[in-house]
Amino acid sequence: MRPAMFVLVAFLVLAISGSAKTIYVPDDYAKIQEAIDAAVNGDTIIVRPGTYVENITLKNGVGLYGGFAGDETVREQRDWNVNETILDGNQSGSVVICPEDATNTTIIDGFTVQNGSAGLFLGWVALSTTRQLENTDTLDVDLAVKLA
Repeated sequence: MRPAMFVLVAFLVLAISGSAKTIYVPDDYAKIQEAIDAAVNGDTIIVRPGTYVENITLKNGVGLYGGFAGDETVREQRDWNVNETILDGNQSGSVVICPEDATNTTIIDGFTVQNGSAGLFLGWVALSTTRQLENTDTLDVDLAVKLA
């Protein structure tokens, strides 16, 4: 009886911890960083169009996607050019910080990043295959994205 109970508990723990979820901004969280903080490895964050005045730190293994109108059923249906999703740093430092331990599952895709204030560093985008910056514009920045 005890081995069966152990197997059942182990299965439930794995089932609960192993399921990736989708988090919506601003539906589930008003701020992008709040959604990132709540996310775990394997989760996806979907951000609706609008301007989000905040500085964010990405999380390893979390995909952050902008440009969703809200009626898409798959990511490929979104139009990030039409449904513009803007990260605005308000001239208060790096708009996006990517953790040093980030892998190819750490993604930011479909954003316009603007108004950073600490120099432009995008070296990891061009030089590293372990982090992904896709479909993302940087405008009026001194530092849009920084590798922590």
